[in-house]
Formats: sequence, structure tokens, C-alpha cells
Amino acid sequence: MPPEGLPTDSRGPTVLATIWTFGSVSGIFLGLRVYCKIWRQRRLWWDDYILIASWISLLVFAAIQTWCVSLGDGMHIWLIDPANLPPVFRATTIASAFAICAIAWSKTSFAVTLLRLTMGKTRMFLWFVIVSINVAMALVALFLMIACWPIARTWDPNIPGSCWSPKINEYYGIGASAYSGFMDIVLAFLPWQILLTMRMEFREKVGVLIAMSMGVFAGVTAFMKCAHIDQLSGEDFTYTSVDLVIWSAAESTTTIIASSIPVLRTFVHAHASQYYKSGGDNSAESGRLPSFVKPLSKSHTRTTSNAAAANNNNIKNNINRQDDQSDRSILYRRDGNSTPNISHQPSCQDIIETTKVTIEFREREESDGYQYELDELPSTHNVHIGSRGV
Repeated sequence: MPPEGLPTDSRGPTVLATIWTFGSVSGIFLGLRVYCKIWRQRRLWWDDYILIASWISLLVFAAIQTWCVSLGDGMHIWLIDPANLPPVFRATTIASAFAICAIAWSKTSFAVTLLRLTMGKTRMFLWFVIVSINVAMALVALFLMIACWPIARTWDPNIPGSCWSPKINEYYGIGASAYSGFMDIVLAFLPWQILLTMRMEFREKVGVLIAMSMGVFAGVTAFMKCAHIDQLSGEDFTYTSVDLVIWSAAESTTTIIASSIPVLRTFVHAHASQYYKSGGDNSAESGRLPSFVKPLSKSHTRTTSNAAAANNNNIKNNINRQDDQSDRSILYRRDGNSTPNISHQPSCQDIIETTKVTIEFREREESDGYQYELDELPSTHNVHIGSRGV
């Protein structure tokens, strides 16, 4: 029986409803991402596999938390059977490791995607972000497990031994989470330096920028999580740490969604183009190629000329022209110094410059590369193709 006057409510159902909702929503976005690639007959790349691994880690985290709730996690600590506390502590420590993997790998996936758009110093910076985030988050999981010696004392305080101050894990966890959130924002705005220099329609450019910058919301969740990390060292942490569990799941979920949106944007854009085309929006007549057509090889040529036909009188006058008049006609366009010669006015007999415009295109094939979700960008960069804790 709990001490008289103490609360007896439980937040376990809230935990389960929230983390499984996060897992389902992120799974829908990830599934659509994979479907888009299959629909476009593209093979999955490293960023896809890393994101899938992140989502699986999120599901494992949710499954372990479900078992912990069945043992009393989410309830006030005085309501839990003392015999269940060691298993709950041990399971939550393991669950934390999977939550950390989900966070670190989801951020890594987006950074790997950006590797395909960058080169030089920017590419080196992305590798630094990838390595530093994974090392920082891995240390969070490691510190949770080695905070006591022997290690079993971490989840069973009845075992003789010693532990370092819980403030160490608290302070480092806050620092690592803040760093993770900061890098989310950096990665979200990194594509701007590429996209802002490209020649694109303003509306198109804004759409791509928004899609590629959704990681800002992942950064916000990371900062929100920082405010709840101190709950781990509280006396009633089986109840108070629920917020930390929820924000940890929210961080990886937000990152998975943010990493999938650029791919889904291309999918929606292609279907919208096909819809408007079938509905009477004739792209050819409007002078625009469909967004899913990449400029390259069927040739269509249009030639325009400003030359006018000479009438009979002009032909007769042409007979009496001096020998050098045709030279002066040509010089009306260019003289020897490439300077327009305005001393002569054009007439119907002049040799007139014509303009020839050639448009070549073909539909993309599978061999054109894996980065189809970025095909909408008229990139001037070389694209390199290779085979984010509780």
C-alpha cells in the first residue's frame, strides 16, 4: 500500500499511446519514402538503409518500454513492486541505448543524403558532423551503463559497489542533446548555400528549401528533451522520466519524417504534373517540360529569322549596287573590331543574323543515378554516388 496522501496515478498508458503513435507515423513516412524509390525504379542507397535501421531501433525502444510499463514503469515508484524495480531499471537502460541509436542514425541518414550534393570542405564538414554526432550519442549510452561498478549495480542498488555522481550523466546528456539539436539546425540550412545559387523558379526553389529544412523541427525536439534530462536523477524517476521518454521518441520520429519529406515532395510533384497534364495542362504548349523529364536527347529545332523578302524594285536596285555595298551590309552587324557600325542602315538586301534554338530531352533511365529525389535541382555541383540518449 502506498503511503497515505501520496498520488497514485499512472502515466504508463500515456507513454504507450505516444511512442507507438510516433512509431506508426514515422513508419508511414518511411514506407512512402521506400515506395517512392520502388515506384521510380530506383535502388535503395545508404541513407535509406540507415534510416530503416533508425526506425527499427525506435520500434525496439517502444517494445521494451511496453514491457517496462507492464512491470510498473510510468507509475510512482512507491506503487511498484520492489521486486520489479531491478528488471525495470535494467530494461530502461537497454531501451535508452536503442533510443539513442534511433536518434543518432536518423540524423546520420540525412547527412549522408547531403553528401551526394556536396564536395570539398562542405563534404568534409558533413563527415565531421556524422562522426561527432555518433560518438557523442554513443557516449551517452555508454555512461548510462558504466555509471556503477560492478555494472549490475546500475540497475540493482542492493548489489555492493560504487557509482559516480548522477550529475555526470545529467550534464553530459544535456550537452550531447544540445549539440545534436544544434547540428539538426545546421544540416537543415546547409542545402541553402547550394539551392540559393541555382537558377530555378522562385516557387520551386522555395518548395525545395522548405522540404530540405524540416530538420529544424528535429532540433527543436532535441532542445525540448534537454529540459527533461534532469528527471533521471529524481527520486520518483519512474514517473517523472515519462516526459524524457516521450521527447526521445519524438526526436527520432521528427528526424525520420524530416528526412523523408524531400523524397515525398518529388513523388507528389510528379503526380501533380501528370494530373495537370492529363487534365488539359499541356506542358509542351506552355513551353515547359514536365518536371519528371530531364533535359538531354530527342532533338527539336526551331529557327527564327528577321530577314524580309526583297520586292521586285529592291532586286532591280540591287543590280546597280556598288561592289563594296554587300560588305557594308555585313559590317552593319559587325566590323573588324566587333563594334556595331551604325553608319549604315539595314535594308531588305542586307544579310541578316538568324537564331537557331535547339531543345533536347529524354526521359530519365535507372542508370541516371540514385538521387532521384534531388533530380528536380538543376545542380551545378558534381554529385558523387557511393554503392542522428535518453
